[in-house]
Amino acid sequence: MPYALVILSLIVLVVLHELGHFLAARAVGIRATKFYVFFPPAIFKRKIGEVEYGIGAIPAGGFVKLPGMFRPEAGDVSERLRWEFEEVLPMVDSAGRLQLDAARRGVAHADSTDDMVPPLREVRDVLARTIAERETTTADVDLKRVRSALDRIDALLDDLHPRAYWRAALWRRMTVIFAGPFVNLLIAFVVLSVFFWTLQPKYEVTGALAVASVAKDSPAAQAGLDTESRIVEWNGPVKGISPNDLGQRIADSLGEPTDIAWIDADGDRHAETIVPTEYAKDVKEPRLGLAPQLDDASVSVVGRVHEDPVTGMTTALDRMWTITSDTFTRLPRVFFDANVRQDVGSVVGIVDVADDVDRSGWLIGYVALISLILAVMNLLPLLPLDGGHLLFGLLEAIRRRPMPRAAFERYSMVGLALVLILFFIGLDNDITRARG
Repeated sequence: MPYALVILSLIVLVVLHELGHFLAARAVGIRATKFYVFFPPAIFKRKIGEVEYGIGAIPAGGFVKLPGMFRPEAGDVSERLRWEFEEVLPMVDSAGRLQLDAARRGVAHADSTDDMVPPLREVRDVLARTIAERETTTADVDLKRVRSALDRIDALLDDLHPRAYWRAALWRRMTVIFAGPFVNLLIAFVVLSVFFWTLQPKYEVTGALAVASVAKDSPAAQAGLDTESRIVEWNGPVKGISPNDLGQRIADSLGEPTDIAWIDADGDRHAETIVPTEYAKDVKEPRLGLAPQLDDASVSVVGRVHEDPVTGMTTALDRMWTITSDTFTRLPRVFFDANVRQDVGSVVGIVDVADDVDRSGWLIGYVALISLILAVMNLLPLLPLDGGHLLFGLLEAIRRRPMPRAAFERYSMVGLALVLILFFIGLDNDITRARG
């Protein structure tokens, strides 16, 4: 059940991220033509107004189509038409071929972006007429080529629409880009606030303490303790107190004679007052030589801690800031620090720990942290991530003109490579951890 909940949460969070982009585009007047839950192929779709809403067959999030992410250039469009015509000319009559050739020349010599629209519409009319005339006489495979070409011409016309993305003011475009991560940040803040307000787990020691280590020749070792022992008393019973109180009790006993009771590997109970000594050269103060530890078998969730709403919100903000700043600080070190690299994970790791997180009472808070990580990762200044688009928007504001498309494409290649490297490092780490 925890695994299913985490997987479902990941899907829902990605869909809500895309919904943020979609709603922001609608709010600022940028045209959106598709909004899908899951990825195509579509198992259901319906067009309402100018937007096609659908449910895809691949349950991996969702997507929004915003036509015209880049301004179409006459030379590029003309070359695209030449390629399209090679595919469909055998199926077009002689009059249609003349129209297509004239339309391509019209695009190539267009003085402005808007001048490309009439010839492209003429191309569309020729292709639509060809389909209508040959539906009953032409092989399906040929008509599929014409229909595919028609779809691509429609996409070009969408890129030239008066409300295409590239035509919008910079602040409108950046609003749309930031809206996706903002939704994830908002979800993280709201859910974490409620979690720290009323859903924090209350822990209690419900079993004996494991022993992590016993120093050789130490007072604890001389008393008979070893790593198979289970401690049941440390200056009083350990069962029934909180882990924090237990930690404080252990801290208060440092350097002092300590009453310890434990169960050995055979199940026999022992109890002694162990007096700390300087049992090693590198130890300056008296020690027992015993390192207890809490594990899943000795700690349980026994309730929930209730705070006031303001404390819940401030704690949520503090935790969000800590995670965000730590992520941006540590990520660059992944490429030259092996210890940091080992901490990188992937979606596999996120799901793999679901059962442990559920036992710790943190499942709802964990979902909020997943939403936060989705936002933070998307805000990395790398293309094709949202942060890369925001970076190029900032550069556009500084330059007072859009960045060259070539620069965008080159930086996209670098960004995509870095994102893939991070993904495969995380996946390799998760697989290694799963193998033990």
